[in-house]
Amino acid sequence: MSQDPPAQSDTPQPRQHPLEVRQVPTSWLKPYDGNAKLHPPEQVERLAASIKRFGFTNPVLAQPDGTLIAGHGRQIAAMHLGLESIPCIILEGLTPEEAKAYCLADNRLSDLGEWDAAALEAELLALGEGDPSLLADAGFTPGEVADLLDDGMHGEEGDEGEMGVESFRCPHCGEVIGRDE
Repeated sequence: MSQDPPAQSDTPQPRQHPLEVRQVPTSWLKPYDGNAKLHPPEQVERLAASIKRFGFTNPVLAQPDGTLIAGHGRQIAAMHLGLESIPCIILEGLTPEEAKAYCLADNRLSDLGEWDAAALEAELLALGEGDPSLLADAGFTPGEVADLLDDGMHGEEGDEGEMGVESFRCPHCGEVIGRDE
């Protein structure tokens, strides 16, 4: 007994690209001249630390000629680390305007996300108690962690309610992070 194919939806389907991850020479990739996202040295250092700890787990996206669409900061960090090749997905079939638009979209759309404060606090505390160096490799400085935990403990400015947050000492700077009882 054969089944009928699923009914076609009137909703437009997202465009599909073949997504083959390839190792490409880091030097083959060219930054897009119109890239509006800046990558200051501090961010590059944090990206490099993350790549060293976790590996290069997020491929860059490039046009067939090697022009980057997304991943400019990761490519700079890879060069900083002396990596000769990095994972890349070549996006074929985009018009030049679509490549430009996606370069903006990749950066802008991630900026629109928000943190779940309670979940972030729980993750920061758990990592800090286990292996605090993971916090740095996840992109958080000890001062940022302290500020985030302090905001979570005290809520909005002027609200001194407590959430029973545990504390730990950062192995890098010795700063106590969280509530010290």
